[in-house]
Amino acid sequence: MNGSGANSAAWRALQATLNLLGSDRDFSDQDWQLLLEAAVSTVPEVQAGSLDVRQGDHFVIRAQVGFAPELIGMASDETASRRWYGLDEVSWRSGIPRVLRGKRVAARSRSTSPAADHPDSQRFFTAGRAHQICANLCVPVVLEGAVLAHLNLDSLTCETAFDEEALEVAAQFAVQVAALLAERRRREREAARRYELEVLAWVSAALQAVTRPDQAEGVLAEQASALLGSEHALYLRYDPEQDRLRPGVALGDYRQLSAVELDRGEEWAASGQDPELRDLVPPGYDRALCAPLRSSTGALLGALLIAREGTRPFENSERRLLRALASVGSASLERLSAVGALEQRACELAQGAARFEALLRLSQALESSRGVGDVARHAVEALAPLTGVCCLTLWQISGRVATPLAFYGEVPPAVYEVLARPVLLEHRLAPLGSTRLQPVYLERTPIADHARAGVRGVALFTLPGSSGSEVLAAYRLETRPWTPGECALLEVAVRSIAAARERVAYVQQIEATREGALLTLGVALEARDLETRGHTERVVSMATGLGRALGLGSERLEALRQGAYLHDIGKLAVPDRVLLKPGPLTAAERLEMQMHVTLGFERARCIPSLPPEALDVILYHHERWDGSGYPSGLFGEDIPLLARVFSVVDVFDALTSSRPYKEAWSVEAALEELGAQAGRQFDPCVVEVFVRWIRTAGIPEGGAVRSDPVGVSGVRGPAAQGAAEEHDAQGQCHQHGQR
Repeated sequence: MNGSGANSAAWRALQATLNLLGSDRDFSDQDWQLLLEAAVSTVPEVQAGSLDVRQGDHFVIRAQVGFAPELIGMASDETASRRWYGLDEVSWRSGIPRVLRGKRVAARSRSTSPAADHPDSQRFFTAGRAHQICANLCVPVVLEGAVLAHLNLDSLTCETAFDEEALEVAAQFAVQVAALLAERRRREREAARRYELEVLAWVSAALQAVTRPDQAEGVLAEQASALLGSEHALYLRYDPEQDRLRPGVALGDYRQLSAVELDRGEEWAASGQDPELRDLVPPGYDRALCAPLRSSTGALLGALLIAREGTRPFENSERRLLRALASVGSASLERLSAVGALEQRACELAQGAARFEALLRLSQALESSRGVGDVARHAVEALAPLTGVCCLTLWQISGRVATPLAFYGEVPPAVYEVLARPVLLEHRLAPLGSTRLQPVYLERTPIADHARAGVRGVALFTLPGSSGSEVLAAYRLETRPWTPGECALLEVAVRSIAAARERVAYVQQIEATREGALLTLGVALEARDLETRGHTERVVSMATGLGRALGLGSERLEALRQGAYLHDIGKLAVPDRVLLKPGPLTAAERLEMQMHVTLGFERARCIPSLPPEALDVILYHHERWDGSGYPSGLFGEDIPLLARVFSVVDVFDALTSSRPYKEAWSVEAALEELGAQAGRQFDPCVVEVFVRWIRTAGIPEGGAVRSDPVGVSGVRGPAAQGAAEEHDAQGQCHQHGQR
């Protein structure tokens, strides 16, 4: 092919590759075929070729030109592919092109084709026309140090084919193949991660429905089997008294090992390398994967095992998935254990009607209350008539000083004033702070100030999980011994409060995980766009502060925060040629940029549990008060409130942030510009509250701007006039650093 034709074919191939990378559909054999055809028609003196793509441990022919159709689908292992390539391993993994000429092509093909007695041997040699090939060029396609394909181009007419220019052109096609393979790998990883999250969510829901530990163990074994594609799974239950792991639920061939027990369970689970692991692999299986289950305090609960037939190793994603399953299972088993302990205690206290009623009230408080304070107040109400406890105080122990952190109950002001003071731990209270401290029941308080205020009895409990640093003190105003029944009720109350604290911490952990995911997405958008570092955190922080200043409720504040995190998610779909263009956009490009709000809305609406008002922020944050915004040209209060709020914060951060092509505005200059745009671009009421809030409270944490802005303070020239208008009118603002 002549130079012009070759360049045209190469350009068409490149364009097809880019279109394929930008599409959502899966790659097909037709896509590989089109790319190969472009390579054959572009490289001089080439009339045939094939593309072998890795599939597991083999390379499979996915496209061919100039050969028999039955060549498609034929596979060769990596050893045979390496022999066909012929150069050393370093060259193979570096993607170095290799050229074979003349009779060496047929000879090499014979040496690498299936054995003579193999049914595919002659078909492979004949379909490949090896005896007709005058010269062959083989280019390994390398991604992350591994060869994922090799491109073969063949000249049927010229032994001297493949000069330096031809090698360069072939290498460029190999790069396109690598790009497609990289994109396919990324999509496969994303799909795997989505699958993991969906399955773990389902498993969590299934575990919430079980009421007994053995039911939870069955769910875990079944899900481990399903997730890792093996019907052979085993749950080992830990016996802490004997330090022994005993088989629980067994699936598949693990039923043959139902009598096997494992000594030194804690040591084995900690190392994962105990020699006795071979005793926990069903006969005929070479590979097993184990994940221990531990409580929130690190105590061993059990272990999940999965066995696999064949020699295929477990991948890192499978190991991660089994660990995640074990983590979810640990939380469920710990919850069931806590509920079981509470129910057992209820049965023990059922002997006395009054004590049983108090226990029931405490259990209801644990289930219905949203916070530690509610549970503690319910505890005081339940304990008061039966134990004489009038209040509870949470102490923070540091050295020999106990500092009150929280107070629950009602006492005379003079008594409260004394109980709220720090306490010096002396004499009988000196052991407080020890992680081994058992409950202490004192008929008379040893603290002189407390005694003078009227306090008599005191009971002290170290809270689980606090390493002895937090102690709950229960007071009463009468002098008498603590009875066993009162002690039992108090200990149940302490466990209820501790469980409530753990639940609050668990909820906070979930919220922090979601917060981190949203922040990660926002930071990823910053990395692709021209946003300054920290833009996402700043606008979220300022939007939350402005929402509070406007008196928004907690649900709307949360919707505003989530919308702020995701406001520009649609830019993921905007091409780099538009998003990163250094100069002004054309009219067509401006329309393409403005589509990011609609694209972002369509993507975000697929996120489960995302509040509808968060979607309003994404879709309408470029609308203008005077109706000249986009995408819908909404006017005034027709624009959703949260979008009006966020647009002010977004432009303010753009003004006060520096970019490679502009300096940061001062806070005062930015506020003046917002005021100038009130009633034109922005809701005047929102601007008024924002300006007053910033001038009164300052920039909130996470929303700080530089304290020494330069260049624009007090200036009303071309760089400042109508700056906020340009932000929306053009879909990008190089003065602001916004797009």
